[in-house]
Amino acid sequence: MKYFPNPAIAIGIAVIWMLASLTARAESKPSDRSHEPSNAEVVKEVIRSLDISVNILRTGQIEIVQDFVITLADDGTIKRGPILSYLTVYRGLGNLVLDHRMKVQEVLRNGKPEPFKIEDHKGITRIVCGSGEVLLNQGDHRYTIRITRNGDWIFRDGMAHWAYEITESFKSFPIEALTFQLNLPDGVELAYCTPALSGSEALGGTGYQLTEGAGIFKFETTAPLSRQSLMFLNAGWKSNSFATQSQWFEVMRQHPKLPISGFSAIILLGSLVILLVRIVKNHQVPAVPSA
Repeated sequence: MKYFPNPAIAIGIAVIWMLASLTARAESKPSDRSHEPSNAEVVKEVIRSLDISVNILRTGQIEIVQDFVITLADDGTIKRGPILSYLTVYRGLGNLVLDHRMKVQEVLRNGKPEPFKIEDHKGITRIVCGSGEVLLNQGDHRYTIRITRNGDWIFRDGMAHWAYEITESFKSFPIEALTFQLNLPDGVELAYCTPALSGSEALGGTGYQLTEGAGIFKFETTAPLSRQSLMFLNAGWKSNSFATQSQWFEVMRQHPKLPISGFSAIILLGSLVILLVRIVKNHQVPAVPSA
């Protein structure tokens, strides 16, 4: 397996995430917490441990499990649980913006089902954990969030290239320990897989330890991550390994006006061709019979 950084992809994802976040903030309605100081200001929430497992299925679907322990410093003063934001759009074929159709399968707190609310904005989905009727006690709370979505990799030069922002939902929290594991379908090998870190000065050197195996890539941080730290993963595999279907079907489903416009253009072009042929025929000089 080859390892090489691709900062252009990481920077591009960060820019898209920031623009989508600004749009969502400008257009969203005030939530139940709008009149309260943020968690970071009041409670100083800390992620003690964050374990993320990403399973890429042979169908092209992605299963994500985020298991984390969050510590609350104040006792009985915070309603709901954490609010996590997820980027749900990416650039697909023809540089068109596509939605990867994220679905939240379940949210657990301390091993029991936890109520949650979904807030959809342009390009951003927020998971609001917990209920406004329940006050959370001081101490550790363990959350498990299970998500499924479509793959958002890009096919180019015989390869499938994928960029995944690992800490996108947790960047407003300090993270003491992070473990991430990527699992590919059986028989699929990674051509390259490289973690990238930005926005943190807490890490020295690489800041993580790597473990790799057949279709498995795992790493864990060796130092805490500060707030606003962004950790990415750039990965690639042969495009004919699995999920080789074209993205054009998804493009047409999410942009239905495109095939209609294309069909209309074909009809218009055909009509123009017929019109030109008739004009040419009508203006042909009649042949003069010979004497």
